[in-house]
Amino acid sequence: MKPLKVLQFITPAGFYGAERWVLALANNLNHGRIICDLAVSQENASQDLSLLDYYPSEAGNIHKILMRGRFDWRAITRLANLIKTEKIDLIHTHGYKSDIIGLLAARRAGVPCVSTPHGFSGKVGWKMGLFIRLGTFMLRFFDAVSPLSEELVRDMCRFNVPARKVRFIRNGVDLKEIDAALADLAKPGGKAEEAVAEGGVFTIGFIGQMIPRKGLPELLAVFDRLQQRRPFVRLRLVG
Repeated sequence: MKPLKVLQFITPAGFYGAERWVLALANNLNHGRIICDLAVSQENASQDLSLLDYYPSEAGNIHKILMRGRFDWRAITRLANLIKTEKIDLIHTHGYKSDIIGLLAARRAGVPCVSTPHGFSGKVGWKMGLFIRLGTFMLRFFDAVSPLSEELVRDMCRFNVPARKVRFIRNGVDLKEIDAALADLAKPGGKAEEAVAEGGVFTIGFIGQMIPRKGLPELLAVFDRLQQRRPFVRLRLVG
């Protein structure tokens, strides 16, 4: 059976939640059944493209879409040509700018387009606000939209995305990273054991916006259970 060829498209603003989500997806797909290429916008020399350094070669190839400035309508043509050249079956977009460019390119290339919303900024300038409104408006025209939380599902209703197109897939984490951290926490002589031996503590850190959408209630609930079993563990929140 021919593998499905998917193109993940994102306009990176660093190496944050959405970029890590794309990486986790690529790491955990069945590479025998799905080829997962990655396309990113290349907008300026100072742009953080750290995602490319971590993207697994076994998942698929990496492509850069040249953009002159923060928004370049010619990127639509470049992306559409890439879809045709690489014989992409499906494009998967992440973020308002990727949604706008990705949907128009997909329609031009004649392939389905799926979006995963990762949240929307609040207080922004008028130009950014205009692009965000355009991106959220276009969500209703995607073949499917996969929000990552109940809050984002409600947003889809607010943006008039047809319910038949919404596929709620709860946000996840790459268990490879978690398993490695837990293994070190539990093994003899690990960092946790060293902390206890020295009469110190083992600190787990959270860095991000201190809002419910970032999963803080769940984090505190899980940490409460962990701390009861390992009193030397501390949680530090930075946001």
